[in-house]
Amino acid sequence: MVISIIALLIGILLPTLGQSRRSAQTTVCASQLRQFGVSSLSYANDNEDRMCSGPADNRRRRGYGAIDELGWMADFIRGEFLVPGDMLCPTQPAQLTQNIDIIRLNEDPFKPFPTLEDQQRLIAAGYNTNYVQSWYMAYTGMKRYTPGVQGDPKRTSDVVGPLKTTMVGITSLASAVPLFGDARTDPDDVIIFDGAQVRATKTLTDGPYWAGGIHNRQDYDDMGAAHGKGSRVVSEGHDRDIGNIVFADGHVDAFQDRPDSGGERDAVWGVTPEFTAQGLRLQYDELDGRVFGGWINAQNPIVNSND
Repeated sequence: MVISIIALLIGILLPTLGQSRRSAQTTVCASQLRQFGVSSLSYANDNEDRMCSGPADNRRRRGYGAIDELGWMADFIRGEFLVPGDMLCPTQPAQLTQNIDIIRLNEDPFKPFPTLEDQQRLIAAGYNTNYVQSWYMAYTGMKRYTPGVQGDPKRTSDVVGPLKTTMVGITSLASAVPLFGDARTDPDDVIIFDGAQVRATKTLTDGPYWAGGIHNRQDYDDMGAAHGKGSRVVSEGHDRDIGNIVFADGHVDAFQDRPDSGGERDAVWGVTPEFTAQGLRLQYDELDGRVFGGWINAQNPIVNSND
């Protein structure tokens, strides 16, 4: 009888304990992202309002310098703000970022890292994360939003450059422009580490969609859920349904992946096409009203449009 009662109590308590543990891990993640936001603001104070020196990308034309010299991870480590590799999301299924892949490190590199030992030294020094950086933070905007002129959102010659606090502060966008978030990872996102293929996260969101002959709203598919517990999403290989995002004013919000009209989840912050009197507009399924998706570009006459 006593054993039956104990078994019953354990059955009641275990789900509650699991939920409490997941909630605590989400809080840890939010705290870490908040520190990322504060570090970006601190960096801006000493660097002409730039919130970083670019993406953490060792590839020419994608980044602005060697991964251990320029880019947001180098900014945080060399500036002694924090060590990204020591602050990984605790429940993210992947623990490495795409850009630490030995192949990417040596793809038209600023500085070659040809061996697995080089890769391991970078990781040991903290050049790793499982959060994803916002395209806004890395590049701000396209140099041209001319209809019919596409450009490459991931090519440094086609973008404005790292985001400045003045670009979001003067337009009251600081509370809506994302800097970092929980990253998307799916079973196909793998890199070579320690001689084996391991799962990795996206490094940088993709920037504005090219839709209807113009650069439309932001593509946030590379941000997604890393916490909570919902139905399993086969394409992503996990059951997480909550993700955190830190914004340019330093605050952090949580977002929940919602089922679509067919009752299916995708565990990422996708978009749905919506045709309005003004033309095609991409509607965010979970982020609308809380996350900015338009244009930030002082060189363009239509500033902060399409929000």
